[in-house]
Amino acid sequence: MYFRMKTRKSINQGMEEVEQITKADRNACHALCRKGKARATLRRLSSTVRPIENMNNILTFCRQVRARSAENRQAMSAVRTLPGQMVSILRQELDSLVRVVFLLSQSDRTYRTKLIEDSVAGRRWNRRNSKHSVTDREMVELADTLHGWTKSVYSFGCAFIHLSSFHDHQVRDPLDQISVEERDAILAHLRYYHGGPPGP
Repeated sequence: MYFRMKTRKSINQGMEEVEQITKADRNACHALCRKGKARATLRRLSSTVRPIENMNNILTFCRQVRARSAENRQAMSAVRTLPGQMVSILRQELDSLVRVVFLLSQSDRTYRTKLIEDSVAGRRWNRRNSKHSVTDREMVELADTLHGWTKSVYSFGCAFIHLSSFHDHQVRDPLDQISVEERDAILAHLRYYHGGPPGP
């Protein structure tokens, strides 16, 4: 439950930051419209087309992330007696989180805008000035440096996305099937945030 709430909170905070990316452009467009001089407005109109397009892409990006989270929230309520499905839904939320974190970590505004455009258009994200795709591992490791728990939960959740021994969880405990390091990391998070389960 904590991971789900923490992820949702992080995504919402990220969305608020994403919506500020072109605040300066938006203010410039509004100021242009308030000039009251038709000829000056027409002369500069072409310079506002790109910022407006960028703003629309940002709004679309935020909408699609929030739509995914809203649907996942409903799904969690519907499958609360099916832990395997709950973990796979959590994994989807983490996918949104690591993408938003990666997006916000980009200081190059042009590249950041390109990533948003690609997401809205359904294209894969490529590394800056490269044809190589940004990998899930890169995004997860970046998010993990900020949140600390992202990588262990993401890896655990991946096993529920793809057919694995974890789907036999009613008979075999998935925690017995991962490394000691991974298990200790997950248990440490549970004990820190939830006060249990007890252990040495």
